[in-house]
Amino acid sequence: MQTGSNARPARVVLVEDHDSFCEALAFLMGGDPIFEIVAQAGTLAEAGGLS
Repeated sequence: MQTGSNARPARVVLVEDHDSFCEALAFLMGGDPIFEIVAQAGTLAEAGGLS
């Protein structure tokens, strides 16, 4: 992981089948500049179709 002013956030795809947990995780991670949530999916099959 890069550090300093040139650091880019880690791009994250959240995969979780419980909507409320996924929303809470997205809220917590979204407030941290080291993460960039690029997509959310409820299943691995759904996540596989995101690319």
